[in-house]
Amino acid sequence: MNDKVVISYIISRWIGWIIIFALLCIVFMVFTFIPIVKKYRLWLILPLMLFTIYALIPTISGILDISQQSYISEEATYYRSNKEDTRNQLIASENIQITFSDGQTLVLKGATSDFPYGEYSGIIIYAKNSKIVIDFIPD
Repeated sequence: MNDKVVISYIISRWIGWIIIFALLCIVFMVFTFIPIVKKYRLWLILPLMLFTIYALIPTISGILDISQQSYISEEATYYRSNKEDTRNQLIASENIQITFSDGQTLVLKGATSDFPYGEYSGIIIYAKNSKIVIDFIPD
């Protein structure tokens, strides 16, 4: 189960890359037919490179998690911010803030509808390198 969550996260990053790549290809073709902007079409490579890095970094950390089975299970309290909640504006609703028993905090990605909004205590399972929430078992 842990590997499936990490793989789906990696795939979601590459789907975004494919969409951006398709849009840039369309713009590149349009720029080819317009002589005035033809000289600027090479600038389209820069966003493609940036989005490739955007997709590649989580892919590498996800592959490390899968190959090394780097999944951590710890007793913690998690907090998922609601969009209307102003408690912490730095935490997006897709992220979960974890507070461990020693007081250390960590912000993890990958919150789905399985993780309700609010503050809960229990056992959290997450991927060490990619910082993706795998599962939460409430007390």
